[in-house]
Amino acid sequence: MQREMMIYGLEHLYRAGWGDRLRLTPRYAKRRLFKENGPMERAVLERIIRTTECGLAMLVGNGLLVVDKDGPNVGPFADLKSPMSWDSSRGENSMFRTDIVKGTNKIKFNRLEVDILCNDNSIICIPPSEMDTGMVRRWRNGIRKLVDLPLFPDSLLKEEPRPHPKVTEMPTSAKIEGARRWVRRIGNGDGSCFRAAIKLASVIKDVEQLVQELLAWNADGVMAGTIDPPWTEKELRHKAVSALRYFTK
Repeated sequence: MQREMMIYGLEHLYRAGWGDRLRLTPRYAKRRLFKENGPMERAVLERIIRTTECGLAMLVGNGLLVVDKDGPNVGPFADLKSPMSWDSSRGENSMFRTDIVKGTNKIKFNRLEVDILCNDNSIICIPPSEMDTGMVRRWRNGIRKLVDLPLFPDSLLKEEPRPHPKVTEMPTSAKIEGARRWVRRIGNGDGSCFRAAIKLASVIKDVEQLVQELLAWNADGVMAGTIDPPWTEKELRHKAVSALRYFTK
């Protein structure tokens, strides 16, 4: 029954001048059944349909544009209608004439549930092909010639600028705590002490507060056995001043 429906559909599509755009797909897949790029004679298409489980697709571009609505969030495309349309498993598909030359497909256009297909290399599955849900695509109002389709309004292709993501600044207290965790992993040595001072100075700009943090780091290291001998306060103050100077160069 499905194959007879496809043969019947072929007849009307050829009558309307769509023959050169017709392509075959695997039964449920949205890809070409054959790698060839050119059209196939109607008799060849009919023979393949009678012997192979397949679907029917239309080549878009070169004057044809398809609007694929995939859900309720379609914005200004809600009132866009065409006399040559059909329902998919997620929404309506509509065909339009277009003056766009060498267009590109726009998926989820302007963050809407709308795909605009006009790339010369793209295909769209059309009735009466089956969907993976088991349902059959059906034309809403029959088949029209390309010249009888409405011209797609290019004004709808105006792309909205994407908002810049808001960057949330980490609280200073959280930055300081992160620096503390980092410096706890540093061992002994003159270079290690300066690295600790640099890390803490990247988030602490007051010399007295920085000295206190280095003294706490020094005491923790002595207790853990990772710092021996301990640094004096004078030495740590010198490191703190040098580290702060590093960030003000």
